[in-house]
Amino acid sequence: MQSKKLTTSPLNRMLIVALMFCLSLGLFTSPLLAETETDQDPKSDLINPLETPAEDPLADRKPFFDRKDEIDPAFFEAGIEYYKKVAGYEVRDVEMNYYVKKWTSPIRIGIEDRRGNAEVKKAYLEQMQAFVDQLNRLGCLPEISIYAKGDGPANIRFLVATQKYLGDVEFDGLKKQAGYYVNWTGDPLYRLFSATAGVAFDKTESDEECLTFSHQALVQMLGFLSLAPDYEDSIFYSEVPASPQLSELDWLVLEMHYRPELKPGMDFYRAVEILENLYLGDADYDASKEPESESEKNTVKWMEDEAAEVKKLQEKWEAMGVDINEDGPRKTFYERRKDIDPEFFELGLEYYEIVAGHGEFDSADDGYVKKWDFPVNVYLDFENGPNDKVVEAMDRIVMQLNSLELLPEITWSDDPETDYNVHIVVAALDELVYIMPSAPPGNWGFFLYYWTNNPQYQITSADIGIADDVNKDYHMVHLLQEEFVQSLGLINDGELYADSIFNQAWGHIQYPGELDWLLIEMHYRPEIKPGMPMDEALDILRDLYLGE
Repeated sequence: MQSKKLTTSPLNRMLIVALMFCLSLGLFTSPLLAETETDQDPKSDLINPLETPAEDPLADRKPFFDRKDEIDPAFFEAGIEYYKKVAGYEVRDVEMNYYVKKWTSPIRIGIEDRRGNAEVKKAYLEQMQAFVDQLNRLGCLPEISIYAKGDGPANIRFLVATQKYLGDVEFDGLKKQAGYYVNWTGDPLYRLFSATAGVAFDKTESDEECLTFSHQALVQMLGFLSLAPDYEDSIFYSEVPASPQLSELDWLVLEMHYRPELKPGMDFYRAVEILENLYLGDADYDASKEPESESEKNTVKWMEDEAAEVKKLQEKWEAMGVDINEDGPRKTFYERRKDIDPEFFELGLEYYEIVAGHGEFDSADDGYVKKWDFPVNVYLDFENGPNDKVVEAMDRIVMQLNSLELLPEITWSDDPETDYNVHIVVAALDELVYIMPSAPPGNWGFFLYYWTNNPQYQITSADIGIADDVNKDYHMVHLLQEEFVQSLGLINDGELYADSIFNQAWGHIQYPGELDWLLIEMHYRPEIKPGMPMDEALDILRDLYLGE
């Protein structure tokens, strides 16, 4: 049995390396190595700029906000200034640092420690667990869990390995002690959802220094993407911090960043204004009256532009004699071909060769028809409870596909006792690879499909995964239809039509476009057989739709 894999993964990646010297470190969208050093002297007289109440590291932390009337306002002024450096734009003036970046979903850390000494590894895991316990006691962060590698699903991978291993495998030539990168969503913008960190134990001077870099990387991956030279007792100190523990100012900026009033993608200028109001003003902030941020406005404009392009294409199809039918039973274009402009079928044949003739990745199996030839039974598996929008979309797409009376009968159920050959899993992103071990890690929507060699290229089963924690409902509806229809043998993406669920660009299309329906119909014409060379299939289809 052979298999083919296709994936859809809308994400932005940022690589940050050389944590020890990154005052002026560049941010990248590709795995480039950056090395910089700072010649600035630390402001040692500002190590402990203010006296604050001592904290028991093992006790629950009482928020500074709850006792702000007991604390010198200068402490909060210093915190806001420091926050602008370690979470915002004041150290690195790049576009992404003008927006708030934070987690909103539970954080699960998987640790892989490649050191040979079992006692050292055990102590490191215990110390990391104690640090995570401290972070959880702050009370405002999403819940953080920690695992040894393989013990549970992880959305933060932590590697303790040699510098060479990290540079070769994960960080493309790491030269310093540590590195990390984070991934965020595009809608909502800058919501963090996964990350990877590496610490080179052979380049640290002691086990404690290895732990210090680990704590520093973990806190930075919470949305603090800069280091600064201001305070030697800070975990964000741009040289080697004095200890692996957070200073009181660190706890303050962490608390500030995870105030519920600050949202992922919020303009950083506005975030600072809110913090000034909360900690130094009357704290009468009303989140319901918060205006849209520039990132939110950009997302809205993107969706409006996409909708306008879809409307333009629908008008084009209507001018060719095609009836727009988004959610009702389908009639075949073949039956109405005399009433439709032949150009529509010419475009369909061109698009069919792109979508059905080749996989998303080059393969020796390209150029042959792959399709089902017996009933398709789907098990829709909700790991975190049913989603009504996904259920409605599944009902509709199955009804429409069956109404063509060309495909094998399709049925679906959410009953785990279903005798299924298509398994659709809707689960948290980091859980998908544990439910489907062959799944491509980090992909928000994907399908895997399998076929026989005799008869050749007859599809026999498929696995589909959709993440429900990083996708909004309308993203899940889009991905459900895209991945399911592609698992029927229309395996590739294209770049030609904004109204197509096969469109390569990340979009919000909630219904297959009319050209998509033409491709489905062409693919499941009885004249088109599994294993047929694409050139032969195209000749048959051209004769059927454009011949006499």
